[in-house]
Amino acid sequence: KKSIDFLVQHSGNKKDLHVCFFGGEPLMNVPVIESTISYCKQIEAVDNNKQFLYSMTTNGTIMNDKIIELIKENKISVMISIDGPKEIQDKHRPFRNGQGSFDIIMKNCDRLVSATKRPLLARTTFCSTQTNIKFLLDELSSLGFSRIRLEPVDIEKESPLFINDEEWGKSFESNYEIAENFIKSVENGKMYQYDKFIRFLHLLMNKHKVNRPC
Repeated sequence: KKSIDFLVQHSGNKKDLHVCFFGGEPLMNVPVIESTISYCKQIEAVDNNKQFLYSMTTNGTIMNDKIIELIKENKISVMISIDGPKEIQDKHRPFRNGQGSFDIIMKNCDRLVSATKRPLLARTTFCSTQTNIKFLLDELSSLGFSRIRLEPVDIEKESPLFINDEEWGKSFESNYEIAENFIKSVENGKMYQYDKFIRFLHLLMNKHKVNRPC
């Protein structure tokens, strides 16, 4: 409640207020999500100038009918944390017992899309084991994600997953091919799925100034 109150108090004349459920894993505490949305609805009931929009970042491993109905009823935009195709995802994000998580995640994604009729977004963390972001982008697009956000791993230099300067160079080079594909997709009347390209184009078109590179 304090966080929502702070958001409302500092929102000025802005009508649409965005609440993001983030983790850890937010679906491990569904009652908090329910109570937060309920409180937001109470505010909307007494203030017609405020409207809450909801999003969630989840690893997609926890899904049931109750959660799907909660997401559907409140039009929660869902972003799935997934590191790539099956071989990469299962290696990077296994369950505690060593079982891979990819198949369960994709099954849950199919259930969610079928029920809500809303596209899913993907958030992918790439590291030294896979710095070809075009490959990741193409693979995730083929899985049906409507928009994809790729972010480098934030980890200590001693880790084998740390991206060194040489690997960063390889990652940067793949952006040229991605840019060419982006142009082709726009020419064909389609919106390419790479989140960063879309966001930076939006900033450029609207002449927004940014004080940080991310």
